[in-house]
Amino acid sequence: MTIKVGDRLPAGTVQEFIEVEGGGCSIGPNTFKVEDLVKGKKIAIFGLPGAFTPTCSAKHVPSYLANYEKLKAKGVDEIWCFAVNDAFVMGAWARDQKAGGKIRFMGDGSAAYAKALGLELDLIARGMGMRCQRFSMLVDDGVVKSLNVEAPASSRCPTATRCWANSAEEMGTVPSSRPLYPLQPLPPASSTRNSTTRMPRARKAIFTRTSGSRRRPRPSAR
Repeated sequence: MTIKVGDRLPAGTVQEFIEVEGGGCSIGPNTFKVEDLVKGKKIAIFGLPGAFTPTCSAKHVPSYLANYEKLKAKGVDEIWCFAVNDAFVMGAWARDQKAGGKIRFMGDGSAAYAKALGLELDLIARGMGMRCQRFSMLVDDGVVKSLNVEAPASSRCPTATRCWANSAEEMGTVPSSRPLYPLQPLPPASSTRNSTTRMPRARKAIFTRTSGSRRRPRPSAR
């Protein structure tokens, strides 16, 4: 069952790549219980299918970085980027996006927590395994206060401005630069063969080299 407004986040774990040792965390992947992390905090969470994907890297993460101060001014304690990737990949993505100290990149390598939320996305047929739908939610002390989930094949994005939507009008439409993982179908093999016009076979010519750089053709014997 998909999580909804008013629900409490399910128990589960996420992984985060820690860059600096301290606070009981070691450098590298660290596993955290979600229920412990959200206790007593207001957290803006946005979920994406995967790290380093074009639209997610070009639009979604930058939108939260650009609105970081506005979100903090509204009382948000933390911002999470959630995706079905291991902690090493999420850590590299955070460095690439220069998001250190602003956004926590939480990995769900086996998609277990995405399934617990009811927000998993099956991309097995496209060679990408089980992923996470695009979504944004505002969580206060573990309870979902607002939730936006991208409709299938939608061009709308759960950017930072939509995280605070209270109505359909306020939600607006923030166009994505491309649909979710577009795959163009290949034309049938038969149509490809039939679409090629057969050209008449040209008569062969035998070329003989002269003393200069030019070649002079002479007809072949029939």
